[in-house]
Amino acid sequence: MTAVRRVTVTALIATAALTSAACASPSIGAAGQLRVVAAENFYGDLAAQLGGQHVQVTSVLSSPDADPHLLE
Repeated sequence: MTAVRRVTVTALIATAALTSAACASPSIGAAGQLRVVAAENFYGDLAAQLGGQHVQVTSVLSSPDADPHLLE
């Protein structure tokens, strides 16, 4: 998979996740922001970039050195 295609697919997945989260149960924070929980900080950063000031992002794994496959 080329780098451009990988970025495009990742952006589409993140957009779909944000859209489905917005349509699901109301998860609006006190400041009127959509609360987003990401498994890894990479996806949290992507959600923050896409959502801007309209999202409040929490990443489960915040260390880039952590192996997500070992998370229980």
